[in-house]
Formats: sequence, structure tokens, C-alpha cells
Amino acid sequence: MRRTSSCTIVWSKEVPILFIGSRQSHFSGLVASTIAAVALSGCGSSSNDASASFQWSIYDIEDTAQKSPLSCSEVGASQVAVTLTNQASPQNPFTNLFSCSLMQASTSSVPAGDYTVGFDLYGDLTTYGNSITLLASFDGSSTYHLYAGTNDYRSATPPFYVQSILVDWAVYSQGVPTTCAAMGAQYVDLEYTVGGSSTQIASRFDCTVASAGTSFPIPFGAKSVQWQLFLVDPSGQAIVSLPGATVAVPNKADINLGTQSFSM
Repeated sequence: MRRTSSCTIVWSKEVPILFIGSRQSHFSGLVASTIAAVALSGCGSSSNDASASFQWSIYDIEDTAQKSPLSCSEVGASQVAVTLTNQASPQNPFTNLFSCSLMQASTSSVPAGDYTVGFDLYGDLTTYGNSITLLASFDGSSTYHLYAGTNDYRSATPPFYVQSILVDWAVYSQGVPTTCAAMGAQYVDLEYTVGGSSTQIASRFDCTVASAGTSFPIPFGAKSVQWQLFLVDPSGQAIVSLPGATVAVPNKADINLGTQSFSM
């Protein structure tokens, strides 16, 4: 009798989940009421076992020419899930979870065969308020045939694209342009929440060396965000705040807030 591999995802430790606009097909082997750590169990081996190597890259959604790759830390990403779905038994997908910083990885062993592959990028727990947050998601463009042994599909892996909030700022003192340093300010803080969620996502920029910033990515599938902007002193205390507004998330573009003015 031929023995085939059977790998089960085991989750532990309760953590809030924020899957906005996620596609259920990606998470049939991933979503549970308790999530944090992953382990593979019950994985046998046989001459029919196969594995696949993939790599990933990250770009801003407007960087369609892929000129400026982003690091996992720049986008606040912590993990990548790779889900293999055997076309002969689609009800039992195999999901592997990897550290985003690896930028490439090989899956655990699965039976050789034809597979579709889903890729999901998850945000860092600290950045995204201790919620499991999906930042980007895509399906492989075709069916991957996995032969027994190792299969290298690194060159065929599409990139992740993330959406962010872009903002420029200017500082005025009694109507006259000035600098952050002159006003005792060190940072500009951009904070936003996604419609339907209370999780606050914050990015901090050193306004003594820059006059523009890009937020951490907007969670995948979000329809709107409510933003606020703060001018902050070196100790982290807000000097001036802008109330912001609720804005819609574009389909295939970043949210550009233009130039926001702090008046003192």
C-alpha cells in the first residue's frame, strides 16, 4: 500500500482576528477561532511526496514597474501563508506559514499532483494592534504541477502589492512658513482606523529630516479609513493635531492626502 503525506495545520493561543475582505478559498486551511502559532503534524513521507519552493516580493500598488521593492519591516509585515490546493481533493488544502523576512521558502511535503496556490501577506501584530491582519493576497496565475521531489517555482511567483496613505506636511507659525525644529517638534504621527474596526494603525515620521511620509499598508479589502495627523515633540506629546476625515480606499491606488498644514 502506498503511503501519502497528510499535513494538518494546528493553531494555538487566542488572538483577535482582522480578516478584511479576505477570500475564503485562501483560508479554509488557515482561519480558526484561535490563531498565533503554526505547526505541521502528521506529515509522513513516501516516494510520491512533493514540495514546492516559492519566493515573494512586495511593492506599492502604484509601483507597477516594480522599481522600488519594499522590505517586510517597511510594510509592517510578519508572515506569509502559502496554501496548496490539490485539484484532486480541493476540500483539503495544505497551508504553510513562513516568516516574511525569509523572502523565499519551501513547503512541507504533499502528494504529487496538480495544485493551485494562494499567497497571503500578514501584518506584524504590534503594528496592527495585536490583530491577525491581512495586508495583501493573490492566487497563482496557473495550475502548478508538483512532481515527486522538490519543485522550484521561485521565478514564477508574482509579487504582493500593498496600499498605503501618502501625506505631505507644512508647518506655519502665525501664518509664516517655518520648520519642525524651530517649533520644538520632532515627529509627525499619522494614525488611521479602517471602517468597521477600532484597531488604530500608526506611523511616525521624523519631520526634522522629511516633509512627507507613507503609512503602513491599509488592510486588504478595506473600503474606507479615518485618519488623523499629529505634530509631536521629542517626548511624544502632541503639539498640534489635525482632525482628519473618513476617506474611501481607491481600487488600485494609494490614498493621497496632499499637503496638510500645521498652524501654531
